[in-house]
Amino acid sequence: MVGAIVNDNCDMSEGFYTRHARDAAVTKLVARPMLHIFFPELSHFEQPLSGEVCARTQVWKDLLAKESIPEGWGIDI
Repeated sequence: MVGAIVNDNCDMSEGFYTRHARDAAVTKLVARPMLHIFFPELSHFEQPLSGEVCARTQVWKDLLAKESIPEGWGIDI
């Protein structure tokens, strides 16, 4: 995650894990099928629910400077 930012490939990245075949049921049964249906251009993501996010300091400052924290980001911030 950090490598992509340090190498100037992006401003924010999110991690993913290679899971055991019986692991990550929510991702396999809910998240990935929904990505395929509603956002087919994003369906190549392997594990979209890692919960670990890395970003440049300015990205976090910009998000926190808004009148309200973007919905769904409270836990990550």
